[in-house]
Amino acid sequence: MNGTRFLLLTVVVLLIQLFVAEFINVHHMLYIAVTLLPVMILPYRYNRSVAMLIALAIGLLTDLSYDGVPGLNAAALVAAAFFRDPLLNVTVSKSARETLSVPSPHTLGRGRFTLFTLLLYSLFFIFYIALDNVLYFSFFYTFGRFILNVLANTAVMMILESTLLRGPFGGR
Repeated sequence: MNGTRFLLLTVVVLLIQLFVAEFINVHHMLYIAVTLLPVMILPYRYNRSVAMLIALAIGLLTDLSYDGVPGLNAAALVAAAFFRDPLLNVTVSKSARETLSVPSPHTLGRGRFTLFTLLLYSLFFIFYIALDNVLYFSFFYTFGRFILNVLANTAVMMILESTLLRGPFGGR
């Protein structure tokens, strides 16, 4: 994916995030976070610092676009960008990483990409929920919120990936 397509994809994802945050309120426990997609599909060769800066920019734009705790999305996205490569190292074999350009179902396989997505969302929501409200609710409420968010967002990401990355932003 070239820079122009990546930028267009990021803008589309930010617009989707804004729409979801403003108009779709499924439940107070559930937060749909589609802004993780651009961070997930950054080229594998990108330096960790560059990935974290891109995640910071996307997170700050997300935080500025609607009412919420300022910096919450930015912090969780930066954490996800920081741990993205180690999670890929756990998910993908060393020989596969040598030829890996962009993490996607096409390059990783559907199962490994789903596992990578699940792990990355788990990390994202550990930071997001910990910063948002872990001190205000019981352990079981927080754990339930974590599980609900990780599973729901992984499902949404698989749908988003199959519509956006295989469609107008696929580049294959």
